[in-house]
Amino acid sequence: MSLQITSQKAILAWDSQSAVLTQSGNGKQTLDIRVEKNNLKMETVKPQVSIDQMEAFGELGLKGIRAFMQESVGYAQQMVSTGIDRIVSQGNEWLDIHTGYDPIPDQARYNAFEMFEKSFDGVFSPVARPQIDVQSGQLNFNFTPSRVINSSVAQPVEMNYQPWRIDYYMKQYNRININHTSTQINQSV
Repeated sequence: MSLQITSQKAILAWDSQSAVLTQSGNGKQTLDIRVEKNNLKMETVKPQVSIDQMEAFGELGLKGIRAFMQESVGYAQQMVSTGIDRIVSQGNEWLDIHTGYDPIPDQARYNAFEMFEKSFDGVFSPVARPQIDVQSGQLNFNFTPSRVINSSVAQPVEMNYQPWRIDYYMKQYNRININHTSTQINQSV
């Protein structure tokens, strides 16, 4: 019989990988800037001055049509009342003619001269002052200041780090091989 014994040594192996740093994106920033301009709105109300001289003009006899008509109506009513009063009083004088009083000369003189005597009061400078009314003006404004709106966004940067590494593994395990070729052996003890 032949016996053959062989052994195989164990082999340990490793793979190494260097550290790796990877980067995606560069942090570049695209500017997105918008400027809202200022805005000014102004509204003015002008001052107003009103001068009312109706009373002063009225003293001078210069009146508006409405005031003139009212004064004329009042004057006409006064004249009618005065005329009626004169006619009634002169008629009453005629009723007393039987007493010996003769009203004809007195009434003739009055109707011819005295009735037409007038006194004129002329006003050459008014006493009343004009009424002056002043409404002040206004300035209204609405101001919106300018603004800068920055909507810029930076591109994200991603970094990936893979550390240095060693992987150990068994490339070949140790072993013992025994081969034998058999021949008949008589085994006895």
